[in-house]
Amino acid sequence: GAKPNAFVGNSGYLLEFPADYDAYAEMRGRTEFVYFFPKGVTPTNDESKYAGLGLVRLEVIGTPPGDKKGAEMVAAVKRGVEKSLQQRQETYTVKDIAIPGGAFLVHITKPTDILQLFVPREKVIYMFTGGDESFMSKLAGSISEVEL
Repeated sequence: GAKPNAFVGNSGYLLEFPADYDAYAEMRGRTEFVYFFPKGVTPTNDESKYAGLGLVRLEVIGTPPGDKKGAEMVAAVKRGVEKSLQQRQETYTVKDIAIPGGAFLVHITKPTDILQLFVPREKVIYMFTGGDESFMSKLAGSISEVEL
């Protein structure tokens, strides 16, 4: 097949995405938003359309330096995410994803059926939102932090 495209993010990470996809990135404050979508699709923030369009949104969120590392940090991020989902009374399930360094997937079923894949790292949290678990896992698994 065609060679994958490489996307270099604002904070110095590298990520691979399919050759037949485009990427569009913008900074909002200190958070980088990157949309990955099949060529010809217009990116949208309407999450109910993500699965049908094959669209994935990545948010790269800077985190304050903490004392937690590795699995402990991933667990702390997971607790925080679950707490905010409970506060918003969303219906969800959580499972761990086998990505080196740790990651977890949240499947929200109400109010909108959507997947969120979190990859917590030392300086940033990568949060993917979309409808296709295997595609999101592939994107997340291709991240390499070049010069963070």
